[in-house]
Amino acid sequence: MSIGESRSPDSNITATLSIPRGVLQVVAPPPETLSQCNVEAVTGIPRRVFLEAIRAPDFPVPVARLG
Repeated sequence: MSIGESRSPDSNITATLSIPRGVLQVVAPPPETLSQCNVEAVTGIPRRVFLEAIRAPDFPVPVARLG
């Protein structure tokens, strides 16, 4: 890990911090909506399987058709 520091003319201090990529973990909140393309890309399931799953009467998540 290394730290660089510089001073600007307006008396602000700018610091640069280098952290190894494997040490840092970014956590973000889950999105409120998912698109069909996003789900298929992340899960790797075929379009047909995805559509059958969301059309099932016991699918646990609300589904809205747009467009």
